[in-house]
Amino acid sequence: MITLGACLLGVLSNNARAQVTDFADLGATMHLVDVIDISAVPTGGGSALGTNAVFDEIPEYRNGITNLDAVHLTVSSTQIYKVEAETTTSDFNGGSIPIPSSKLLIRNNGGTTFSPLSVVKTSLLTGQALGDNVNHGIDLKFDPGFSGYQATDYDIVMRFTATQE
Repeated sequence: MITLGACLLGVLSNNARAQVTDFADLGATMHLVDVIDISAVPTGGGSALGTNAVFDEIPEYRNGITNLDAVHLTVSSTQIYKVEAETTTSDFNGGSIPIPSSKLLIRNNGGTTFSPLSVVKTSLLTGQALGDNVNHGIDLKFDPGFSGYQATDYDIVMRFTATQE
C-alpha cells in the first residue's frame, strides 16, 4: 500500500508543471537642469497708468506721482530666487537737460520704502519660493521735482532680473 501511494504521488508530481520566470531590469534617467523665466508687463494704477506718469499740476511736481502695482512680474523657477531691478541707461532720454534715472523710484507693491533706480541693480525680492507663474506687483514713483526740465516726453528702460539663489 505504501508503494502504491508513493507511486501515485510520484506520478502526480511529475504531471505538475513548474512555473518558470525571468526578468530584465532597465534603468531610466531624468536629467534636471535649473531654469528660471521672468516676464514684466505694465498694469494700471495710481493717478496715471502703469509705467507712465503725466505731470500737469504743481502738487505732482512737489510730491511726485506714485503708480501702485504699476508693473506685473511673473516668475517661474525651479529653485528659490531673487529679483533685482535696474535701468539700462543712467538718464532718461528726451529733453535738453537729462533727467537722472534716480528720479524713478521702485518698491514691492505695498512696501514702505522706495529705492531710486540706476544702472546698478537694486534688490526687490529675495528668498522667493520656487514655483510656476509666481506673480509680484511692483510700485513706481516718478519724482522729477522742480529742476527746470524741458516740457516733453522722457523715457527710460527698466530691466528686471530673476536669479536663482
